[in-house]
Amino acid sequence: MPQHKHGGLSTEENLVLACLPCNRYKGSDLTSIDPITKQITVLFNPRLHEWNEHFQIDQGYILGKTTIGRTTIFLLKLNEPKLLMIRQALILQKLYP
Repeated sequence: MPQHKHGGLSTEENLVLACLPCNRYKGSDLTSIDPITKQITVLFNPRLHEWNEHFQIDQGYILGKTTIGRTTIFLLKLNEPKLLMIRQALILQKLYP
């Protein structure tokens, strides 16, 4: 996230590794709209939140268990067909999750 937009620092504790598509989809957003409640919701932050509290895997699909999970999945497009196919192939090989 560009530090000039939200005032954050480019320090290790404020940075997270992300693939290029996810980084582009997220941009500098800290929140987005929950596709079910239509409420503004913070995005999942792996430094603050526990993955299993907000997400679960079902046959390769990443499902949101909370508003944070649903909003993050929606914004980052985590269930696009290509990503789903990759996860399903990895599951068959017992390499995911």
